[in-house]
Amino acid sequence: MEEVRYHFGASLVLSIISGKWKPSIICELDEGACRYNELHEQLNQHNAHPISQKVLTEQLRQLEEDLIVTRTSYNTVPPKVVYSLTPYGSRLHQFLVEMTKLGEE
Repeated sequence: MEEVRYHFGASLVLSIISGKWKPSIICELDEGACRYNELHEQLNQHNAHPISQKVLTEQLRQLEEDLIVTRTSYNTVPPKVVYSLTPYGSRLHQFLVEMTKLGEE
């Protein structure tokens, strides 16, 4: 995979949160870790348009690759997978809150 270089850090942050659902996913996970179906349901309750399972899976994988979300798999029957924010994800959530405040002004 080719290394991408950014002129300044804001470009990297913007590339990480680009995507229709990523800010919503980050905000939902800031409320606490949750399982995939719980997250899917919460996103669909809080947004005017539903998110498909395919898109949610893709966005979660990208956020995991960018070290924003962690996926914890438990060796139980049935299998249990929980998603949560990493420390970087929590910092990014704070940034999104500030952007929201600025947008509302």
